[in-house]
Amino acid sequence: MLSRAARRGALLTVALGAAAAPAPSSALVILETATLGVSGQTTGTVASAGQFIGARFSVAERTEVTSIGAHLGALTLGASAFGAIVPSGPAPSLPTFLPTEIEAAALTSVVFSLTATAEMKSASTSAILEPGGYAVLFGSGYFGAAGAAFGAAQGVNFPFASYMFAVVGAETWLDGGVSGVRMLITGDPAPLPPPPETPGGGDQPPAPPAAAAVPPPPAALLLGSALIGAAEWRRRRRQASAATRFRPLALAR
Repeated sequence: MLSRAARRGALLTVALGAAAAPAPSSALVILETATLGVSGQTTGTVASAGQFIGARFSVAERTEVTSIGAHLGALTLGASAFGAIVPSGPAPSLPTFLPTEIEAAALTSVVFSLTATAEMKSASTSAILEPGGYAVLFGSGYFGAAGAAFGAAQGVNFPFASYMFAVVGAETWLDGGVSGVRMLITGDPAPLPPPPETPGGGDQPPAPPAAAAVPPPPAALLLGSALIGAAEWRRRRRQASAATRFRPLALAR
């Protein structure tokens, strides 16, 4: 576990600049961490292969995610950044998988091409979230994203924003540390899955098969059984009669 001073030092932040484009609107906002802030920013909170930034959120009903977005810019020429949704508990819970396992843990992901001046980026995606806790993460080095990016950090946080970040090299998740970065997830209510079909079709299970009737034995079999029984009775009678007629010989004393 990192000390408080180490936690503060682990979060890489660079000086803030200024300008950004307005964010897209959506009928249903699942997560919105902050206002957009001033436009034209050229620096902010680092999101790279060594540090992920993100925020936790929860859904109370089955929901389909339709887009992931954030106010991002490039720190290095030609940089790109990923946005990914992963399982997580509500604050102060953190993901249980290691940061380097993000590709295997992600429920959905997108990749943004960035410019040196921060813009509100958004990309369409589709994923079903069951009721529970999740986190959205932004960084590089995974999902095909490369270079170093930044989250423009001059927005005003909404009260429910629950930021977090990861020090990837230390395989550590940490609470807080990020502020003023606009992260946005949109979606729609998702219908419940249909009930599983029954083998017989319809809503009712099929009736059990009727027990097969046992046919009566044929007359010839009954007659044969009677004859066999009579023959066996006569054989045993002869054996009993013979046993009474013949005795073992006794030796004279």
